[in-house]
Amino acid sequence: MDFVIISVPLSSTKKKHDRLFSLASQLNFGALSIASHLEGKGIQTKVFDPQHYSKAEQLPAVISKLKEYQPKVIGLSCISGFSYPNFKQYCSEIRRHFPNTPIISGGKDHIGRIAETVLEECPDLLLVTTGESELVHEEILFRLFKSPQESLKGIPNIYYRDANGKTCKPAICHAGEVNSFTSLNYHLYENFQNFPASIEVSRGCPFSCDFCINDKTRPFLKKRISQIANEAELLQIAYEDPEVFTYFQAPLFNMSIEELLELISLKKAKGLTFKWRAQGRVDTLTAEKVVLMGKAGAKVIDFGLESGSPNILMRMGKTSSPTEYLTKALTLFRAAAESNLIIKINIMFYIGESWETLAETFSFIETNISIINAISAYPVLVYPGGDFKEAIKSELNTHGGSFVENSFWGDRHLTPINPSFEFSYEDMQSLGVLFGKAFQTQRSFFNERKAGYYRPRVTYEEFSKQVSFVSRDSLPFSKSENEMLDNRNQLRHLLKLQRHWGKNENSS
Repeated sequence: MDFVIISVPLSSTKKKHDRLFSLASQLNFGALSIASHLEGKGIQTKVFDPQHYSKAEQLPAVISKLKEYQPKVIGLSCISGFSYPNFKQYCSEIRRHFPNTPIISGGKDHIGRIAETVLEECPDLLLVTTGESELVHEEILFRLFKSPQESLKGIPNIYYRDANGKTCKPAICHAGEVNSFTSLNYHLYENFQNFPASIEVSRGCPFSCDFCINDKTRPFLKKRISQIANEAELLQIAYEDPEVFTYFQAPLFNMSIEELLELISLKKAKGLTFKWRAQGRVDTLTAEKVVLMGKAGAKVIDFGLESGSPNILMRMGKTSSPTEYLTKALTLFRAAAESNLIIKINIMFYIGESWETLAETFSFIETNISIINAISAYPVLVYPGGDFKEAIKSELNTHGGSFVENSFWGDRHLTPINPSFEFSYEDMQSLGVLFGKAFQTQRSFFNERKAGYYRPRVTYEEFSKQVSFVSRDSLPFSKSENEMLDNRNQLRHLLKLQRHWGKNENSS
């Protein structure tokens, strides 16, 4: 085997309930894209992801798999700060078992942003790629196959060690980007049938939201609809499921009317019946597009609403006209509901959050709960390598907020935020769970999650069995309609009480 990519599993999670259930998993489609590209160039490549092993079994399984394959080069993919502690351990343990095999790494949304630091903290690594890297990996491997001591000088988007162990910076950054997509070859991903299916439909995002980790320098690139349909056809065969749920992966889902009509036409012509979900922005979708998404097989839309508070929406730069923004959101939600789509909204608790702004978000959701099926709420988190942390210092101070800095978060190179004098990061985490309990039931949560978050063919009975072993307080949903209404009343009462108390404090 020429090259094996190890997808490093999470050592902890952003939301405490993210891995409450072993049914949850995420396919590393970035690693698979690299593997698919390399295989197409004649470089034997495999991806091994130990997610489904117990924590104690994961690293031994990786070592065993590497001994089986005996690759010429080993790659480690670390796409999250919540995987980084494992990543460091994997580096040293793999080096112990494979003392002469080059170990390279990547993960554009985390370690790629702090490549120089990663090389300092992981002495067994040869290099870190800093951006998307199909073409970059091709050049790296071409040189390493000639000789492990071959110079890596001149390859874009990498920090590497030279023959003397000195860290060298890339001569060129933000280069080596593909201008067309390689179709994902799922058979390169071991046990792919245990993971939800994904199709990458676009890269790049024209928006520049400060809090977002998407690469702001990458030009927007769409995959051709014919290629998406062909990949979906292969997925139906590979998963042996004509209605396989497929996540349309994209920083910005923005198919045009014409593209959606083409997808509808191709699905009909090919007899395709796969289902899919995608994330959408309120300011780029239209009601007509939403209806066509439903006709094209969409079952879930994740709307990045972010807040129901006009002040918060303007503060985060989401819109300069919050009334119009929220009105349009409702138009989209209604169109989705009329098309029998599941509507999930994502809420981000932001700088300056108060009991007043939370009450506004609560009110917006409650007023429109008949057309909202699921909710995910979480406080803003600062990712490494960007300008966001420096940019928000002044505003954070204005609202009495602060950065959370301790060894736990330092080890992950992540920085949570206490958003205001009224709330800590932990407060916001707890309130996020309360919002979930107030607006979604066990059944609605499962219906949303089984489409792209849980392993294929999972049943509600399997899910319910796992729920039975989890304490009620930890669940991000209510177990029944009545329990949900009780939780909603409690949250409403809490918001009302705290707002009243706050007003009295301010007046005194």
